[in-house]
Amino acid sequence: HGLSGRFLVVVASTGEKLRVRPANLRVPGLVPQPPCVGAALSGELPEDIALESAFSLRTVDVGRLAGCCRATWATLWSNAEAGPLWRRLVAERFGQHCPEDLSRARPELRGPEMHRVAAALRLVFRDCIEVVQGSVVERSQGMEVVACPVTRYLFNAGIGAQGAVRLAGGRALEAEISKLERPVRNIVTIVPGHDAALQNVALTVTEPSAELFASLAVSGREEDRSEGRRVQVAMDFVGQVHAELFKAVRKAGFRSLVMPTLCTGGVGMPPMLVAVSALRAFRHDFLDHPTDPVRLRVACFDPEHVPSVEQAKRRCFAKFFERGDFATDLISMYGGPE
Repeated sequence: HGLSGRFLVVVASTGEKLRVRPANLRVPGLVPQPPCVGAALSGELPEDIALESAFSLRTVDVGRLAGCCRATWATLWSNAEAGPLWRRLVAERFGQHCPEDLSRARPELRGPEMHRVAAALRLVFRDCIEVVQGSVVERSQGMEVVACPVTRYLFNAGIGAQGAVRLAGGRALEAEISKLERPVRNIVTIVPGHDAALQNVALTVTEPSAELFASLAVSGREEDRSEGRRVQVAMDFVGQVHAELFKAVRKAGFRSLVMPTLCTGGVGMPPMLVAVSALRAFRHDFLDHPTDPVRLRVACFDPEHVPSVEQAKRRCFAKFFERGDFATDLISMYGGPE
């Protein structure tokens, strides 16, 4: 309270307000600690009181409380007993799953460092994603890997992103593709591009399986008529394609990738569904390797895809540490921009 160093306490029974020295405060239900003469004279807040008070404050106010003296700073910043406090603070600020994700990304994090890293991770994630308009070939400058959508039998129809990549790769790329077994077994196969613009090409199978079409079909069963269920099935498929793509790029030792809006052309998936599913998969890869992220560039040949990918990027940034029903969330996003 001002320069007096006292706390203003309200008596519950009478409503009377009293100014109390920090050393004279007690937490209900806790065994009173022996009075500390030094603390009483210096105005230091007892450790248990500091922790109990901090649990009812916002992060910025916890910082102000810690600044009242060195002892309180040590209690709230470095004391092991402050762990639950900071887990609660980051959960309230960034989402209830933030402590779990931070533990997966940086197991050694403690105290206020959790808050700083949570804020920084979101910013790094956002900056690792670049959304551009144009052909994936035209936008491949400076990227180690170019994603090329293919079918299991690697048939080239000469259209879309596959047609553009294989035309740019020419005979050298076709020679590499001719060496592969057909149908290809893996979702992603990386081959040399033998070109400055196409250093490496990630042949990515986007062809849906018969099982996927069956699961997307609307039958007479009530659960099959659910829009949310069918959207979730489609998101799982698109998400798996992108997860395998990021995994293959990382395993091959590369850290930059340019890709078209996979699954939107011949497969016919909605751009927003593809964008959300792709960035969810990218977020998962990012959290597994926060100190070694892949740089991702999404090249939208169709200008109308750019707003969808940008909106999905903003949504993933805002809900970076959240979980939930992504199918329902995606459906709601079709109602208009945020």
